[in-house]
Amino acid sequence: MRLYLQVWVESESANIGAVQLPGKVIDSLRRAPRYEVTLPFERRVSATLDEYEELTRQPEHLKSLLAKLKRFLGAKTICEWYCFVPHFKFPRHESHAP
Repeated sequence: MRLYLQVWVESESANIGAVQLPGKVIDSLRRAPRYEVTLPFERRVSATLDEYEELTRQPEHLKSLLAKLKRFLGAKTICEWYCFVPHFKFPRHESHAP
């Protein structure tokens, strides 16, 4: 029996964290029809703030997560980002996530 399912994926690489998708899966995804879903900037910001709300209240935790990106982005970039964290003014708002 063959099942055909519609699967929606984001534009991502062949890796999900430390897991690499099999080549056949990636090839199938690359051959499949593509759709671009867009939202206005304000909605994207609102959805991101809703999704990561706990980080807006825990700047030190946010900095610890940024530190994990140092090996990919370099110490200079992460230090620059650290400087922004104390200045973030996250609005408290109603959820507008799609």
